[in-house]
Amino acid sequence: MSDLLVISLRKIKGSSFQRMAAQVEQCHRWFIQCVCANGHKWARPDYSCKNRLCPYEMRARSTKAVHKFGAVLKALRDPRYLVLTVENCQLEMLGRAITDLFSAFERLRHSKLWANVRGAIAVLEITFNRETRTWHPHLNVIFDGHYIGKAELDAVWFRVTLKRGRITWISRANRRTIPELLKYITKLADFVDIPEAVEWFLRATRGRRFIRTYGSLYRFSFEEERETRGQGHDVCPDCGSPDVQVLSYNQPFQHVYHDDSGILRVGESVCGQGRTSGRCFT
Repeated sequence: MSDLLVISLRKIKGSSFQRMAAQVEQCHRWFIQCVCANGHKWARPDYSCKNRLCPYEMRARSTKAVHKFGAVLKALRDPRYLVLTVENCQLEMLGRAITDLFSAFERLRHSKLWANVRGAIAVLEITFNRETRTWHPHLNVIFDGHYIGKAELDAVWFRVTLKRGRITWISRANRRTIPELLKYITKLADFVDIPEAVEWFLRATRGRRFIRTYGSLYRFSFEEERETRGQGHDVCPDCGSPDVQVLSYNQPFQHVYHDDSGILRVGESVCGQGRTSGRCFT
């Protein structure tokens, strides 16, 4: 998928997109192996492009989110799962649609319907319809609070979206809901072969946070900061220990894979048919 993204970026006019193409092409080629004070070993890329559409960066964002929020969300007293949608928009209108979506959510949060909610985490998901070439931005929310009736939710959501609201869904959150919620930030692969979609997506999402926290969960805010080569601060992805040492540099991608938890390891893994040392971390 990274190859398709590079091809699309090269077809977009503008020096910034040409730089992005070169950065994606170099992303996750070489790795540094690290170990923490508790003996956990993992790998991190020597260079990360930080492009939202890069498959390696998508996986890294998801792993980071699960590590940061997984235990916190599972500990909520009465978690509910909520989906809030609005009407589809044209390619060039995605930025405005995202702004309007979060503005509507703010109005929902300040309504009487939200009065008993203690905390919430909202994850922006953007899907692409290849047939109509339109975007479908929506919010996946887990909140800690009392039951909210579907009919009442529909009515309030329709009002706060200025009649642009569409389907809503609400249910109790279960053990499968939480990890799936944190994977939504990685489901962006359906349009990387369409240069126009890539261009408008990157323009619309530049500098935006896909994960936002509220109320009692606000202190767990998820910063989607850009890091450049050599500027990242290593923290053990297994236990969170900041006491980290480097074991080796320049591990090639053939020696690195994602384990079942999405953490990069040095070694070989099973991919498809049999054991291989290919680019299994994709």
